[in-house]
Amino acid sequence: MTDEPIFSPDGQHLWTGSEWIPAPPASDNGGVNISDSVVMGDVNPVTNYHARDPDEEIRNLADLYLLKISEGQITAADSVYLDAKKIDVALARRIFESEYAYKGAKAFLSLVEKTSSNILQMVELEVPPLQQQITIALEHGTMVGKNLVSAS
Repeated sequence: MTDEPIFSPDGQHLWTGSEWIPAPPASDNGGVNISDSVVMGDVNPVTNYHARDPDEEIRNLADLYLLKISEGQITAADSVYLDAKKIDVALARRIFESEYAYKGAKAFLSLVEKTSSNILQMVELEVPPLQQQITIALEHGTMVGKNLVSAS
């Protein structure tokens, strides 16, 4: 004789050896009753949000702005400045347009110098389409550079 319980074909009853009794509830976890504490209401979820200080965050964005300019990504640099303004407009303007103005102008002028040098090298090689665009590019770069320098 086996020690395993004998269940009815429908699984609803257990044979004791002398009679059929209602079968105990089936359990997939070995009889351990586990409940979800959050669903049961005895745990209060807490979200920890560690926000940076706005000044620290905007200064980090100002550093990123300088990096984007040095990489020639002017549109991305503009987006970084807009992101800083979303945090705090007055603080972003003070940091970008006062404290970082000289660094920004210097990074931009360095980019203009590097780009101008590359353009002049191409002109010396007599690449015709570039000859027509040199004046426009240099005038635009010079105007932007002057605006950045006057902001400092």
